[in-house]
Amino acid sequence: SKPGTPEIISYDHMTCDIKWGPSESDGGSPITHYIIQTRTNNGDWIFDGNFQTPTGSEKLEYQVTGLTENDKVQFRAIAVNKGGESPPSDPSPLHTVKHSKLKPKIDRKNLDTKSIKVGQTLLLDVDVTGEPTPETSWSLMGTELATKENITIVHTAYNTKFTIEKGTRKNSQKYKITATNINGKDEAFVEVVFLGRPSPPMGPLEVYGATKDSCKLNWRAPEDTGGLPILKYIVEMMDKATGKWVPLCETPGNVTNTPAKPLEEGHEYMFRVKAVNDEGESEPLVADKYIKAKDPFGLPEPPIKVELCDWDVDHMDLQWGFPPSDGGAPILLYKVEMRNAKDEEWHEVGESDGPKKFFQQTGLTKGEKYSFRVRSVNKAGKSEPSDPTPYAVARPRKYPPIIDRDYLYKDKLWVRTGKVLKFENLPVDGEPPAKVSWYFKARNLAEDENITVTNVDYLTSIEIRNTVRKMTGMYLIRAINEHGKDEAEVEFVVLGPPGPPEGPLEVTDVHKEGGKIKWKKPMDDGGRPIEKYVLEKLDTETGKWSPCGEVDADKLELELNNLETGKKMKFRVKAKNEEGESEWLEGPLEPVLIKDPFDPPGPPGLPEIPDWTENSVKLKWAPPLRENGAPVTHYTIEYREYGTDNWIVGPKVKAKKYPDGEVKDLTPGKKYEFRAKAENKAGLGDPSEHTTPHLMKARFAPPKIDRTNLDQKVVKVNQQVVIEVDVSGEPDPQKQWFFNGEEIKTSEMVKVAHSAYHTKLMLIPAKRHMIGKYTIKAKNNSGEDEADVEIVIKGKPGPPEGPLKPFDITKNSCKLKWKPPKDDGGSPIEYYEIEKLDPLTGQWLPAGTSTTCEHTVKPLSEGKEYKFRVRAVNKDGESPDLEGDESIIAKNPFDPPSKPDKPTPMDWGVDFCNLKWKVPASDGGSPLTEYIMEIRDKDKRAWKEAF
Repeated sequence: SKPGTPEIISYDHMTCDIKWGPSESDGGSPITHYIIQTRTNNGDWIFDGNFQTPTGSEKLEYQVTGLTENDKVQFRAIAVNKGGESPPSDPSPLHTVKHSKLKPKIDRKNLDTKSIKVGQTLLLDVDVTGEPTPETSWSLMGTELATKENITIVHTAYNTKFTIEKGTRKNSQKYKITATNINGKDEAFVEVVFLGRPSPPMGPLEVYGATKDSCKLNWRAPEDTGGLPILKYIVEMMDKATGKWVPLCETPGNVTNTPAKPLEEGHEYMFRVKAVNDEGESEPLVADKYIKAKDPFGLPEPPIKVELCDWDVDHMDLQWGFPPSDGGAPILLYKVEMRNAKDEEWHEVGESDGPKKFFQQTGLTKGEKYSFRVRSVNKAGKSEPSDPTPYAVARPRKYPPIIDRDYLYKDKLWVRTGKVLKFENLPVDGEPPAKVSWYFKARNLAEDENITVTNVDYLTSIEIRNTVRKMTGMYLIRAINEHGKDEAEVEFVVLGPPGPPEGPLEVTDVHKEGGKIKWKKPMDDGGRPIEKYVLEKLDTETGKWSPCGEVDADKLELELNNLETGKKMKFRVKAKNEEGESEWLEGPLEPVLIKDPFDPPGPPGLPEIPDWTENSVKLKWAPPLRENGAPVTHYTIEYREYGTDNWIVGPKVKAKKYPDGEVKDLTPGKKYEFRAKAENKAGLGDPSEHTTPHLMKARFAPPKIDRTNLDQKVVKVNQQVVIEVDVSGEPDPQKQWFFNGEEIKTSEMVKVAHSAYHTKLMLIPAKRHMIGKYTIKAKNNSGEDEADVEIVIKGKPGPPEGPLKPFDITKNSCKLKWKPPKDDGGSPIEYYEIEKLDPLTGQWLPAGTSTTCEHTVKPLSEGKEYKFRVRAVNKDGESPDLEGDESIIAKNPFDPPSKPDKPTPMDWGVDFCNLKWKVPASDGGSPLTEYIMEIRDKDKRAWKEAF
């Protein structure tokens, strides 16, 4: 019986996969195969192929190939057993051959620029392909459009229509159409221009330069030209007396001004102008008001801003601005008047060269003062005079500053503390006037809130408020102009009580009844001579100060012999001058015990370490501030390991002016602290403060690079690489990084950072071209060291090397050959992906993979054109494509043979027949491999293959 109706289970633009149900009855003999037939565009049924069923359990599915896109096809099946063929199955539903997956593509044939007149209707009918059916949209400047006002949008399957009814100029835009489905997106633009009359010319319509018989007109081009070039402008005028518009003239489309003449003197006129393109005339642009045809002029106004622009000892140059009004007639020239400060009389001294706004007066007398004024002249006469210029001295214009030293040094400048010091109107010559600054101890006094510096041309003044003694000193005046500078100093003195005597206040030669007190004179005598020094003593038991003597200004010590034995005493001294008394100088720091001398000395100064080795240090220190009555004879150095409490007695050295010593046999790598004790004939004194911990290491050592972090680095492309390396050596070595023999400088992607005993290399981010050996070099005066680190950066491979060559081409296959990539990305190539391009669809389709650089591509559709491309794949991803230069046609290199002659029976029986025939006239270019024998019965039923 007939098989089930075929059903399409999948398809594309060249194939269909079908399935069908088996016959309900096999007719008593197993079905050996099925005949598949195809009908295209309702034509005849054509044999497509046999589907063999040797076991009878096969899945009844078959692929029909070689279909043509957009054809309408149907399929049916015929079952065959030993008894013959079954009736054909019912045909499958009508199917259009097409892609099942296709990126949208907009048909652009109707999307050229559209020009249409305003008021007409525009229809854009656009077809769209793609599977599944794309969604379409229209947009303008990023905003999606919908049916609104005079725009109608209609979307249907594979088509969209965009209609503008009664279009206006504002509908002239560039519209975008977008088609989208799950396989991609396509966009296209169409420019629409609605042509119409232009808008009016842009105003204002300027009317100027009126005379008794003419004026001038000026306007701007229309904002909207109507989409067409402006051909011309039509200018019209109206005499107020008649009230009628009459043509005046026309100008070309690129000219927007014209003279208006002839006019009738005394009449008032209005003007308007219209733009014209191929679509017609615009609305007119009308002037704001009537103008009167007349020659309006009178006396001009005087010029403005009359000023000197240059001068010297014998001349002055003037310049000025145009008068606010020329009186209605052009300025012909300018009259210049001058006066001398001696007589105050104005004299006309000359005139300008025509209307030039410049005049030079020569023959002036050096040092005298002059003023100028100017009058404007037109054909009506001369104006009133301008404002006069300020008096100016005839002198050089360009010379460096000069500070008037006679004025500067004529008087001594002093003031008492707290009063205001003023120095006013110091002359500073120079042209142009100098910029003057005052400085005290290199500080600009303009920044001091207690000081005011006032500068006017050629004079400078200074005022100092809240004066104190520290303001005494030399003040620098600096004058600068473009031709040089001058500097001068002046001394200001602020008087006051003296400063305290200078310390330290020493008590020497102490014995049981007293001692000698010494001090130094004050650093500041207050600007007046010191008259005397006053001293007091303090009994530390009572806490009371009491007088103990006075000395003249020329003495800086006082010997006391009336003190109480066993008392602890302190002393103080103050200076006195005509302005008052100073602050006290008190001392010594610790009270003095009134007794005979010979206590152990005080602690020495904090030791310093000027030099060292890995197992020794050299120390130096200051002598103790107090020897306590007997000179220091020796010093003892003590040391201890840092973190312990046990001080070890070190070497003993003799006392000298600048004491020092050396401690040896210390342990390298450990930290030590050091101190010193002074010794006199009374014994050892208290220790000094101890040094900060000192690490025992060589002061001078060659560099040594720590190679701990210099193992091979393997990273992926775009990862960060950070290599940090410690570098020892004394002094701290200079460190450099090198790559391919060149020193690495910090850039956007490669950064180098050095710090003490440390260096860092950063690749941010890592790229394949950065792969290789990096070298770090360290150097100081004691030697150098270098080390390498290998950086491996893995990523996607480069493209395979070409050419991509197709060969051994047949109707359904071909072979491809290429070369491996130059760069495998740092990882082995795992395989290659091959794709083929169908020129009819423009799509690249998978064509297989290969682990070698060769591949056979199949199946191909006979007679179709193909291009190929290949990409390499490693574990990090895919390379760029290598695309073949040429396309190929899928066909055999030979043709089918010509037909054999008609077979002739040689022998036969009830179940056999022996035949013979002649070979074909042509083997088609390839040796014959076999013959196919077909047979049919006498009723001329369909031919069947016999062997």
